[in-house]
Amino acid sequence: MGTTQQQPPQKEQEPTQTLTLELKTPSDSDTELRPIFITGNFNGWSTSDERFKMQKISKGHFIFSFPKDVTLPQPLEYKYVRGDWEHQELDVLGEMIVNRVITSPQQMRIVSDVVLRWMSYGLSFTPQFLPKKQLISDAFFIPSLGKYRRVRVLLPHDYQQQATKYYPVLYLNDGQNLADARSAYGNWAIDQKMAVLSEQNKLDFIVVMIEHGGMDRIREYTPTDEQGKNYMRFLVEVLKPHMDKSFRTKSAPAFTGIGGSSLGGLISLYTGLQYPTIFGRWMVFSPSLWVMNGANLHLPMYETMDSIRVYLYGGGQEGANMLPNLRRAKKQLENQDFKNKKFKINLSIDPKGQHTETRWGQEFTKAVEWLFQTTPV
Repeated sequence: MGTTQQQPPQKEQEPTQTLTLELKTPSDSDTELRPIFITGNFNGWSTSDERFKMQKISKGHFIFSFPKDVTLPQPLEYKYVRGDWEHQELDVLGEMIVNRVITSPQQMRIVSDVVLRWMSYGLSFTPQFLPKKQLISDAFFIPSLGKYRRVRVLLPHDYQQQATKYYPVLYLNDGQNLADARSAYGNWAIDQKMAVLSEQNKLDFIVVMIEHGGMDRIREYTPTDEQGKNYMRFLVEVLKPHMDKSFRTKSAPAFTGIGGSSLGGLISLYTGLQYPTIFGRWMVFSPSLWVMNGANLHLPMYETMDSIRVYLYGGGQEGANMLPNLRRAKKQLENQDFKNKKFKINLSIDPKGQHTETRWGQEFTKAVEWLFQTTPV
């Protein structure tokens, strides 16, 4: 009787590996109504491609597995959108994010992502939280210069309703370029940044926007020029007392900031150096330190001086001297004898940062949070 030859057992074929994206996002009415899609370099950045629509697992929890017949590019670039670019994902500060990247998608199984904010109908902020703009004067007199200047203020959206609340104040130079869409050079859009911070209950504060002097801007923002010295005196002797009298301000140095960019950043730095018992928070973006020709930064010491925080920012695309000058300035400040006084410096560098209002606006939220935060640093 012949024997039946046994066949070797067949090796079970392994399933083709596929990439799964898991997304968690705070749930809101718009999220519930609008489906979430994945867009990227795998589908020509189409924002409503039904093939790449995420499946809702639970409230604020979504998942999507790429079909096995879809060849994913390497690297894979993608973003999350709610049907179009006017409803794309944002970072927690309300800024548009760079593309998400997976270098080797074929080697991944599950990637978990989080989206904390969404653009809504093209807006990165909620309009009801926008600060109230108020004109202080179209011709605020500067006695030390014998000139007039337009000064405006941004008040927290609920300033009138919070009748007993007092606020930190940030004085900003180059007021034309801060919250005015008609500005020739663009603007920081700080009103929108303030709305995001207020909505998140992170920080409410007052901003004083001092417009520059046009043809006189260079001299007024040069600390060694007589006009620059007189401009700093105006801030301390006239404008700040007026604001403290007219609005509910926290007047102590720890709640009083001075800031600006370029030459406006330079005069802000030296105003802080000259008057550290008035301004305890300095926002110094891309300062034109070359104007001072390497002069040493000296901070006079006062027995009554409070702690000081300085936020320095510069971009790598702002000229060869910007970042070396900033690092040198930080070192000069740190090397001084502060007699055990708390003195904190935050140096923020963006290697790709350019000398633009848009980039300074992107840095504004991080800077103001760090300067006015209440927790120790």
